Amino acid sequence: MKFENKNTLRTQNYVGLLQVRGFCLEILPKVYEGDSTAQHDPSCQNSLCEFDSIEFQEQVMEFVEQLKGESAEQKSLESPPCRICHAKQVLYNCLATLKGVPFKKIQSAYLGNANLSLLDIFVHMFLEECQQLIKRGLKCDYLRTTKNRTFLKGKLEIVKHLKHNLIHKERFYTTSNEYSLDVPPNRLIKATLKYFKTLVLSPRTQDKFNPVWFVFEEISPTPNTEIDSDFAKSEHATRFREYQSLLAWCRLFLRQTFLTPYSGIDQVHAFLFPMEKLFESFVGYWLQRSIEGYSVSLQEENRKYLMEDENFRDYSALVPDIILENDKKILILDTKWKVEKDRKVKKTDLCQVWAYASVYVSSEKQQEKQRQVSVYLVYPWHDNTQPITGTFKPRISTDKPIKLKTTFFPLENF
Repeated sequence: MKFENKNTLRTQNYVGLLQVRGFCLEILPKVYEGDSTAQHDPSCQNSLCEFDSIEFQEQVMEFVEQLKGESAEQKSLESPPCRICHAKQVLYNCLATLKGVPFKKIQSAYLGNANLSLLDIFVHMFLEECQQLIKRGLKCDYLRTTKNRTFLKGKLEIVKHLKHNLIHKERFYTTSNEYSLDVPPNRLIKATLKYFKTLVLSPRTQDKFNPVWFVFEEISPTPNTEIDSDFAKSEHATRFREYQSLLAWCRLFLRQTFLTPYSGIDQVHAFLFPMEKLFESFVGYWLQRSIEGYSVSLQEENRKYLMEDENFRDYSALVPDIILENDKKILILDTKWKVEKDRKVKKTDLCQVWAYASVYVSSEKQQEKQRQVSVYLVYPWHDNTQPITGTFKPRISTDKPIKLKTTFFPLENF
């Protein structure tokens, strides 16, 4: 994010929400051209369409056929009935494909109310997980506690007893094992619930929050200094296995993977996601589910290096977003969440994909393989999309040209 001027904040390629003093600003992905301050369509029912994975997979297959060169061009898609609801649906679909975060159920949750904020949806999903856990029963364990009591229980701590109870003869400073709910995962959940009390939630969400808070009221929240320790204790204990979904939510809020509080005159809660990463995750997820005849490798699985030091150790890694390969072809896909104007690709993008292509062509030659290398810049589908096709002029010790194409990945089924 950056300030355009003292009264204007530009979020650039981030989506999500900003909340301050009861005011919540929701930032949606721009999936259409034109006015960015569009309102709900008058005929809109303020509800989202249920995502049809089978129908969408057919659209992905059309995209794949275009990559293979077996289809001349992508079929045009219908315009969305409401741009605001469409943008929300695209955001939810992308979030559902992220790894390491508990958004898998977001596609089918709260489709009937598009006015419910993203934060309220996340809190609702967390509270529903809590309610299911409460029905199954919270885990307890024996914990060693040392405190000053009005009765004798456990081992008497002589030194501390004499220090604190020299006058109060009716008290006993003892250590004992107690069967308690204050186990690490329960403490993390309580800390997350305590954090929710600092947020401004809708009345519907608050009604759902109060009963859960009542159940956890007597449990001590995890202090900020012990969050990592409690996560480690919870993740490696098999008896807490059914807490894993809730712990993923706790990790999202308490470790602030995306949630970033800013301090100033007012406390601001920023729940922002980089749209580039969301789009990359969305494209990779659906290609892995849809494509046949090619192996699909995502960013974290691909690693080639541009340089090596004097000790022949590789550095300056090149990590393409998505690689599709078989015995005859290597398709390098670089996802870009933006709309190119005037059908021109930025020079920086060209240099980036050229670096990817050159390394893979050189690697193919060293291994004496004859696979064709092609590069694709993958943009989100939008109105008036027009593909660009080009050929890199440099040849890097090979007679084979390297083809560059732009393609447009579907975002939703209408």
